[in-house]
Amino acid sequence: MQKINCLRCSTPMKHLLNQRIQLGQANWLFHNHVWDNIIAGALPVMILVCPKCRKLEFFLLNEKRREKHE
Repeated sequence: MQKINCLRCSTPMKHLLNQRIQLGQANWLFHNHVWDNIIAGALPVMILVCPKCRKLEFFLLNEKRREKHE
């Protein structure tokens, strides 16, 4: 992985984790909309954090990068 510096303070960012972020909208009042979230799927991202200012950066993972970092 190439080094990425923080956009705020220029400190090298560190890999925090890979995560699948749920797409769709949460609606707890009407339970019939729960299936909308399940059908919407999830977005695989790599999350980097700046150790100095705690800024987060999200990068979309493609298949090759996902296998490499998981």
